[in-house]
Amino acid sequence: MKQLLPFTLALLTIGCTTTQPAVQAPQQVNQPIAPTAKPVKTHIMYYWVDPITQGQSIPSISGEFYWQDGCLYLLNQYGKLAATFPEFPKDAIQWNEQDKTLTITNKDSPPKQFTFKMGDVIYTNGSNFRYEDISVDRFMNDKTPEDIKCLSSAVGVANLGTISIEKYDMSDQP
Repeated sequence: MKQLLPFTLALLTIGCTTTQPAVQAPQQVNQPIAPTAKPVKTHIMYYWVDPITQGQSIPSISGEFYWQDGCLYLLNQYGKLAATFPEFPKDAIQWNEQDKTLTITNKDSPPKQFTFKMGDVIYTNGSNFRYEDISVDRFMNDKTPEDIKCLSSAVGVANLGTISIEKYDMSDQP
């Protein structure tokens, strides 16, 4: 019996101890961050105006601003039109890439600024044309590759002016 006592005590001691392996906290391995896609830079298109008079088209145009693949468009009853702005004055058009907002300074004295979010509606002086109404090859002849990219996914062009600007915020509309 005395010989069984140490053996029994050994079994009890072993049986009462934990047999589960110790759980180790997972080690974090610092892996290099995969490069993300190159951010898209928005291309703003301009139309020619005389640098002296800076005259613009007087008829009116309206529509909703829309951004897609680095291009600005105006959506209206004619479809998706590539938005273009007067070349002069140079600082009349400002684009905020991060917020995707467009600020237009009008020609009032003193000038007023209007900031448009994508989806906002503009009423302003300007004109538009659809490609079916013009010789597209001649029109595209002097355009940059960035212009052509934006122009090719539109049905026409909206020449937006800076003389008479009205803004409608459509963010609260269903």
